[in-house]
Amino acid sequence: MKVYLVYGEEQFLLDEYIEGLKPADSESIEKYDVREMDMNEIIFNCSQGSLFSFGEKFIILNDVYFLGTEKAPEKATEALQDFLQSDAEMTVVLKCPFKLDKRKKVVKTLLKEATCFEGKPMYNTAGWINKRASSKGLNLTSDAVKKISGTYSNLYMIENELIKYKAYFGSSSVNAAALENIMAPTLETDIFKLIDSVVDRSYRAIEQLKDLTLNGNDEIKINLLISRQLRLIEQVLLGNKSIDVHSFVLSKAREQAEAYELSEVSRMQKEVTELDIAMKRGEVDKAIALETMILGWL
Repeated sequence: MKVYLVYGEEQFLLDEYIEGLKPADSESIEKYDVREMDMNEIIFNCSQGSLFSFGEKFIILNDVYFLGTEKAPEKATEALQDFLQSDAEMTVVLKCPFKLDKRKKVVKTLLKEATCFEGKPMYNTAGWINKRASSKGLNLTSDAVKKISGTYSNLYMIENELIKYKAYFGSSSVNAAALENIMAPTLETDIFKLIDSVVDRSYRAIEQLKDLTLNGNDEIKINLLISRQLRLIEQVLLGNKSIDVHSFVLSKAREQAEAYELSEVSRMQKEVTELDIAMKRGEVDKAIALETMILGWL
């Protein structure tokens, strides 16, 4: 049995790696969701012959959650270990889209004995964007790469954008200005703009907030992203030199931090936290409460 342990938080890299492992015979591929099915049932199904293929089985076990910090159902871990140590002629891929709990015995064993691939989060995607663009025959200037890298953090979204740009521009050289009107908006970049308006004490922030909610973004999620940006600003003001985020996100936080004292940001963060609790408890009208809070910052 060939066993692959594919883990990490960058979903695109995990899926791409698994895609490269798949056999040409798609009928030999079986997929199981470990969170949704009993492990013994999965193992029983894997051990049965296939009606559609006579080749070696290629098994993908999705979301093997108990290899992370979550606890496994009774005997599930033991059943998986016994299965992986069998001499069955098949390939088994354990897909774990999260950080592994390397304290667990089963994880230690897999890291030692399985073929492992880790999809690490990318905090600087510029090099990756350049490679993907080149592979598609897309000619991006350095400022275009910087703009894409600063706007999108999700590799799936970047990949889709690059495909779109190739269809739109062909082999022409593409700079940042050319991308301005065709880039898909993201909630994260809209939050940057909203915070910029708050920094400027501009009532444009209220219009931006209304646009966000009209586009179907939930107020709790908007509030969460505002909180995240305020925490970054707070870390900048505290002089933290090891903030592990994308360089563009950090540069925005440093720029926005220039307008505030630490005490003011701490007060705003406290308001955001209190609002989060109130919204989740259903104690306030989410739209009105979020707008009122932001008005108080202008």
